[in-house]
Amino acid sequence: MTAIASTPDRGFFSRLFDFSFSTFVTTSIVKALFIFGLLVDGLFCIGVVVGFGQIGGGYVALGLFVALLLFFVWAIWIRVFLETVIVFFRIAENTAITANALGNGGNPGSGGFLAPPPAVSPLPLPPTPALPSRPPAASARGRITLLDAGRPQPERSLRAGEALVAGSGGNCNIVFVDPRVHAQHVRIELTNGGWRVSDLSWTNPPTIVTPDRSLAMPNGGSETVALGEVRIGDSVIGLHATSSDPFATQS
Repeated sequence: MTAIASTPDRGFFSRLFDFSFSTFVTTSIVKALFIFGLLVDGLFCIGVVVGFGQIGGGYVALGLFVALLLFFVWAIWIRVFLETVIVFFRIAENTAITANALGNGGNPGSGGFLAPPPAVSPLPLPPTPALPSRPPAASARGRITLLDAGRPQPERSLRAGEALVAGSGGNCNIVFVDPRVHAQHVRIELTNGGWRVSDLSWTNPPTIVTPDRSLAMPNGGSETVALGEVRIGDSVIGLHATSSDPFATQS
């Protein structure tokens, strides 16, 4: 397909009789077309005034009013029509400019796009200093007591680093029959900093009760406490210490 020239670099008659339609002539004569349309509009309105004048009487004033109204209405219509036509031609010309630029490989000297700036490597970030950590309490041990809907279950013992999952599913370490307990409801881990409780239900998080506060956990949240109870409906998981001071490093 022949590319359309984006600039009128050929003569008027050469573009007028260009049977390949590789260049446009409309954009260069749209002004003359508008003037011609206004002249025709004016002649038609003069004919309207003359026609009303032949009737005589007050029809002359009526003819002037009708002629002026028709003149402005037709002038607006001609203008909108020509602007709509020009929009399509401008789109075609701008598309030709873009296609030529892409065809030239983006070379500025040939009218293409500017080459993108070279990539700049990000500066290396300074190393993050290690946060001071508390010394681990190697002797930390814990004891878990259980009430399943008011019925006691055997106690469990944990060492630091061990964890249990409680829920109604058969694959849990602690299995409850309480209907308000999910298949995997809560994860309990004993760390050197205390008991870490994590909600696994995402819809019915447990409540943690400590000697000094009661905390409703957010969905999917985690909390670390020294001692306390984890309550799910009528079921209770008691978190206790078995050593003399298992959380001695806790501030």
